[in-house]
Amino acid sequence: MRRVFVMLIALGVGLFSLVAVTDRVTADGFTADEVIYTVADASEAGGGTRGVANVRKASAWDQGEVFFFEQPLLSATVDEDGEWTNGDVIGTNAGFCIATDPSNAFFECTWTLMWDGGRHSLTVAGQENGSGESWVAIVGGTGDFAGASGEMHSIPNGSDPNLQFQQTLFVKYGS
Repeated sequence: MRRVFVMLIALGVGLFSLVAVTDRVTADGFTADEVIYTVADASEAGGGTRGVANVRKASAWDQGEVFFFEQPLLSATVDEDGEWTNGDVIGTNAGFCIATDPSNAFFECTWTLMWDGGRHSLTVAGQENGSGESWVAIVGGTGDFAGASGEMHSIPNGSDPNLQFQQTLFVKYGS
């Protein structure tokens, strides 16, 4: 049975975010100090952008092409059955990707998830599957996340990968 706890994290004076914390061990045995669920909203309705990704299908990419994005970052909760519920906007999700294997929709990406205007952030980098599940490294952070490392699991939320990505961050603090 999967345990789900809900906690409030202060993200600046008077600003709070609802974040879910659950099992802290990934399938490959990595143990996290904290697990954070977020959703990157690239949908037009959500106010997100994905540069040329909005007008191209993955099969139309050329190797080396770059796209940039900036999207609202939403809080999320996950119930015992693994069902996600999107919450409020808690920050931004911004970065860039370079097409490395266009025929399989793979991109090398670096982006930053930012809370409180960037005062608290996590930067992630790695190979992103533009149409499926990805695992990328958490390479650092600022503010409450200073010294952080870990892994982020990213998966498209729904059938259109240009709309929303569910992001589970397995954060480790210190060494």
